[in-house]
Amino acid sequence: MLAIALCLGAIPGPSPLQASCLRFAGVEAGGELLNLDPIIQNATQNSIMVGVVYNRLLDVDSNFELIPELAVSWESNAEATQWTFHLRDDVTWHDGSPFTAADVAYTYRRLLDPTTGSEAVATLAFLDPQGIVVVDARTVRFDLEAPVVELPLLITTKNSWIVQDGATAEQLRFTPIGTGPFTPVDFDPAQEPFLFERNPTYWEDGLPLSDCIEFVAIQEATTMVAALFSGEVDIAQQVDFSILPALQHNPQFELTVTGAATSVVLRL
Repeated sequence: MLAIALCLGAIPGPSPLQASCLRFAGVEAGGELLNLDPIIQNATQNSIMVGVVYNRLLDVDSNFELIPELAVSWESNAEATQWTFHLRDDVTWHDGSPFTAADVAYTYRRLLDPTTGSEAVATLAFLDPQGIVVVDARTVRFDLEAPVVELPLLITTKNSWIVQDGATAEQLRFTPIGTGPFTPVDFDPAQEPFLFERNPTYWEDGLPLSDCIEFVAIQEATTMVAALFSGEVDIAQQVDFSILPALQHNPQFELTVTGAATSVVLRL
């Protein structure tokens, strides 16, 4: 179980870059390996930043119930050997180009390519790269060699954020184009804070709520609590138990307890 601290704004504090930014403190620093390519994520902070740049076909809630994201609906044949996903028609990439089924096919074929160093080669082994079919611009189909009844859940992994058709590893690591709520600004893994600006054409109505997000890594517990009290950060991703007493009964902060961050699915 993890505790997340939210500063409720009672303590003002200037942002190092922009006053309207949400300031987010993580506990893991990726160092030189930090990047924005979903295919390999080296730290929790890495995954959180990837999550503001891209979207997946589906998301899951805290009970692992599926939620439509870039896919609006999906169905299988009776044998669960063929799964068809129908995509949103109102999504554009950060560069203004339309999101299509070709992007989905490229993403999953890339995740299955062992030459890419993909973390998902093993977890998505039930997929056949040749069986990923672009039916039309808004429809993609997965043809399988064997039944997979939990396919929608199984393809919703930490690596399965949809990337643009043809995007190279170099582009995705440092200058990615996504469909997500924020876009990176001059991303450099050696330069904190990491700034992400609001995507003005984001497809989810009313989102994002902030003009930008700044990410920093703070590994020392006492430094984290000092940053919260000074207003240097608005959200602490993970609160060390040693600083909980300083936050628990303070009305300036809200502590949110999260469940397990890892799930294991056993297919029989």
